[in-house]
Amino acid sequence: MAERRWSRHVHARRGGLHGWCEHCSAESRHRALRSAARADGWGTVVRRLNYLANVANRSNNRTLHHVARTDERWAERQERG
Repeated sequence: MAERRWSRHVHARRGGLHGWCEHCSAESRHRALRSAARADGWGTVVRRLNYLANVANRSNNRTLHHVARTDERWAERQERG
């Protein structure tokens, strides 16, 4: 039940990561994440990637899970400066 309450505050929406795609190169994904961070902040970007990785893991989409987790770690490093 706690997961459902937490996910309500993520505001995952189509286009929320500004063109981020698991099949794009790392450079393209990072550019999209920078754009999303300018609009919404790094914390929100990290939360959206975490939500995406959790959903992918539950649906056994290993590729999406791995890419989202990798980019989540990258975004956390960017947030810290």
